[in-house]
Amino acid sequence: MNDELLEVVSEPRAEHVAAFTVTLSGELDAANAAHFRSALDALVDQGARLLVIDGSALRFIDSSGLRVLVAVAACRRCAADRGAARRSEPVLELAGLLEHYTRPAT
Repeated sequence: MNDELLEVVSEPRAEHVAAFTVTLSGELDAANAAHFRSALDALVDQGARLLVIDGSALRFIDSSGLRVLVAVAACRRCAADRGAARRSEPVLELAGLLEHYTRPAT
């Protein structure tokens, strides 16, 4: 697996100037988790306070991808609210991580 199998797209959210939706598609694994983390770090460095992660288009995620999500959830520079796509909830729940994520208001 490689970086080409993961697409990371970030878009500002209308309700808050420092909020972004980060949409993932493809496969998030050990080969490209660092790329995903770099994209998230860049947003935080630019002042992002709320990151809504939409993983509904992911075909696969391994423990490396989950590790990045945990690291971002623990990031003290980010707000406490984090988005979890409905399709990702079973994986987050099995990993014991769902309590760290909230679904954004629609």
